[in-house]
Amino acid sequence: MREGRLLPVALLTGVVLSAGPAVAEPTRGDVLRAARALVRRVLPDHEHQIIVRTIARRHGRDAFELKTRGTRLILAGSSGVAIASGLRYYLERYGNAHLGWGGTRLEVPAELPAVPRLVRKRTSHKTRYAYNFTVYGYTTPYWDWPRWEREIDLLALSGFNLALVTVGYEKVIVQTFLRFGYSADELRDWIVPPAHQPWQWLGNLEAAGPPESARLIEDRAGLGRRIVTRMRELGITPVLPGYYGLVPPGFAGRNAGARVVEQGTWLGATARPDLLDPADARHFAAVAHAHYRALRAVFGPVTHFAADPFHEGGNFVGIDVRRAAANIQAAMRHARPAAVWVLQAWFGNPRDELLSGIRRRRALVIDLWGDELPGYRRFTTKGLTAFRGTPWVWSIIQNFGGNSAITGNLEVIASQYGAGGAFEDPRRGRLEGLGLTMEAIEHNPVVLDLLAEMIWRQPDEGPLDLDAWVQDYADRRYGRRLAAPREAWLKLLRTGYSTTPTLAAAQSILCARPGLDVVSAAVSSQGAGDPRYDTNLFEQAVADLLAARTELRGVDTYEYDLVDVTRQVLANRARPLLHEIRDAFEHGDASRFDCTSRRFLDLIADQDRLVATRPEFLLGRWIQRARGWGTTPAEQDALERDARTILTTWTEGDSLLHDYAHREWAGLLGSLYYTRWQRYFDYLAGQLAGAAGAPPSFFAIESAWVNDTDPSGTTFSAVPAGSSTDVGAELFAKYTAAAPVCPPSAP
Repeated sequence: MREGRLLPVALLTGVVLSAGPAVAEPTRGDVLRAARALVRRVLPDHEHQIIVRTIARRHGRDAFELKTRGTRLILAGSSGVAIASGLRYYLERYGNAHLGWGGTRLEVPAELPAVPRLVRKRTSHKTRYAYNFTVYGYTTPYWDWPRWEREIDLLALSGFNLALVTVGYEKVIVQTFLRFGYSADELRDWIVPPAHQPWQWLGNLEAAGPPESARLIEDRAGLGRRIVTRMRELGITPVLPGYYGLVPPGFAGRNAGARVVEQGTWLGATARPDLLDPADARHFAAVAHAHYRALRAVFGPVTHFAADPFHEGGNFVGIDVRRAAANIQAAMRHARPAAVWVLQAWFGNPRDELLSGIRRRRALVIDLWGDELPGYRRFTTKGLTAFRGTPWVWSIIQNFGGNSAITGNLEVIASQYGAGGAFEDPRRGRLEGLGLTMEAIEHNPVVLDLLAEMIWRQPDEGPLDLDAWVQDYADRRYGRRLAAPREAWLKLLRTGYSTTPTLAAAQSILCARPGLDVVSAAVSSQGAGDPRYDTNLFEQAVADLLAARTELRGVDTYEYDLVDVTRQVLANRARPLLHEIRDAFEHGDASRFDCTSRRFLDLIADQDRLVATRPEFLLGRWIQRARGWGTTPAEQDALERDARTILTTWTEGDSLLHDYAHREWAGLLGSLYYTRWQRYFDYLAGQLAGAAGAPPSFFAIESAWVNDTDPSGTTFSAVPAGSSTDVGAELFAKYTAAAPVCPPSAP
């Protein structure tokens, strides 16, 4: 079907949307200033040894060059992102440093090492995309500017040039609907708190939790502007939410003639916002015009808009999806002629009717789960071109809800350049890049490192030798070429980072609502069952890492990894222990049940003590960040409840979303998860003793925990405690030694 046959919405209605000036390309001076500032942030003591230059793109793609002249490093790139990527490449290959998520190691010599010969690298990817909407709920909702500044630098250093931003978008919504009969107070009541906002912009929930204050909305908008400004400076194009029809309750009653379609519930757990039918050209165009005018006022000129009608369900009965899609895109393009509509490929979306109604060359599909359930194959297996010729990006999830499990299909990522991979598929169509769309970040840093590697790897270089790559990764990450860590990473590659695609990682049952047959922590997520790898081999990998503890003690990246993998050993050990507990209960053996259940509780307490040694695993830091956005005690408590809710009950009532975002974090383990299992074991012990009574209400326990806010900030520490190396070694030895024998009850 020929593209663009439907009339644009402005022609249908007579509404003229001001295009405004085009987004200016950064000048050479802009690029150099931004790149020098990044160099200064990363290497403040070495900036005088680095000369930054610009070069032209190679074959239309970003490129960087490295060479040494005298005692100076010449760092040249075709954009701020390319220059930053060149800096990271230099530091990790020549400067004895490692930059990334999950620990940083900067041990750069006082005089920068020379580059023996000219290095030239070019990416074959036009687009390198970052972020799932959900990152803004599960990871970043309460970040401040210093954390965001570091994050944006990491994006540039890793080669990403397109990134979703939703921080501060609520101000756009308020400014938009003030024009359609709503008061600011009504709109703030409709908008959900920060940790839950991504799902409102996806059309999944509304009016949940206490409203944001006017001041908080302004503060978040200020941070959002700062984020997009820095991204633009470095050459990262920001993607902001586009308008596809979300309206507050009662819109039709205040705007005569508007056709509003109720959207029902999301997963039976939350009420979805109403949808102003985008095929209703006159009313939709008016709201879209106000939306894009407000978006520009808050964030400046934007070219890329993320909008996903009917995300994870929704009601489209009676909606002409093809015409609705044409109107959504036409509104974007009249607000900004160069607009690109960014769509998520997720469980049947984007629908064929939608793709048939748009100018596909002015859209970009992000294939969210390309590593395990690639959406593009919905087309190629039928002999069609991927996404019917729409430009698209292959991307990875590999993390749901911010769960802590070691997981990542490194072989799948590396194999996309090989036979059967997306970049070799003859029906791949307009595949133009790679994407990072994990539901949460700050997990499994090796996965992100490999994706950054693939950004700058050429298809003609042949298949990546993963064995060699992970050993080199160990050398770069720890700053020493040691046999034991290299062997550890080979074993981790074959276990937790195995080559077999699976539907997400097995979840820690320590974080689950208790039960003798429990297999996963969250009924609504993908991971369940035993780990899908050889746990004995995984433990051997941990032993190898521990063998290098004398040489690597105090190395930040090493201690992060040691805590993370040892944490996983303890989580894995919980499953066979629960089988013992169940066996003791089913045989009516009270003595053995008491012994094994106490061992299980000890396991939770020990894991809590282990992860407390690292800042990345602290509940106290999460809560401290949330409270830091409040200016009154009531607002601070409300933000803390939001931060607690998203990790636990997820909603205000009991729903299937509970524990979706469970974390093996210090504080969360020792308080909520320990309490749930303790109460459950007490109940079962009573049953063995012949007592009557109902099992504990886990939701009641969780709800009480969510509402038990901590104004003093003393309940959960935001500061690590103890030695990661010593506690890791102690607990690994404890839980891999022969388990203590729990004697049966006397006959």
